[in-house]
Amino acid sequence: MSASGPLQTAIFVKLNAVAGLTGKVFDEVPQGTAYPFAVIGQDTITEMGTDDSTGTNALVQIHTWSEYAGFKEINDMQALIFGALDRQVLAVSGWHFVSCDFVQDIKLRDPDGKTRHGVSEYRVLLDTL
Repeated sequence: MSASGPLQTAIFVKLNAVAGLTGKVFDEVPQGTAYPFAVIGQDTITEMGTDDSTGTNALVQIHTWSEYAGFKEINDMQALIFGALDRQVLAVSGWHFVSCDFVQDIKLRDPDGKTRHGVSEYRVLLDTL
């Protein structure tokens, strides 16, 4: 069973419980949504089994978007995401949670010159129940 769906759900629930992110975290952004907001993006899932268990190593990206003239809103959102996820417990349905660790934050100016884009990456380790 892939951990991708249950992991995305666990991250969504965790981030939407954070003041400042509530109602601003999406899988697909509804048309007309005001900036800033975050999108749970791509994940890379790899197996990391042992002789007696099957585990999952997931690299998850969370994108932040802003039209603020600078990176303050991106920095603020990435800080809230860090506080919610780094070394925190996630309730991943059907899996035994092992760890969630920060990997990196990236900040970019989009080609339109107006939009700012942040990419936060987290490594999540899960084991079968």
